[in-house]
Amino acid sequence: MKLKDGVIFSKVADETVVVTVGEAAEAFRGMIKLNSTGTFIAENMLQEITKEDLVATVRREYEIDEATAVEAVEIIIGKFQSVGLIKE
Repeated sequence: MKLKDGVIFSKVADETVVVTVGEAAEAFRGMIKLNSTGTFIAENMLQEITKEDLVATVRREYEIDEATAVEAVEIIIGKFQSVGLIKE
């Protein structure tokens, strides 16, 4: 899975927001606010990656257990799926 082309990350104050252009804007016209973990996960979804590899990447980066990493990944994937921004 990966994010659709046209998903752009922008720093606003101390937060990261996701906005869309092009193909992605056809699915979603809005803004998503992400914390640092959400940003890390989403940035890793700019390239094709499996959910399992994404969980492993989050576990390594944050040195957390698998259940916590799975929960974090599922939240972000769910957020992007709900607005049609994942290319599967």
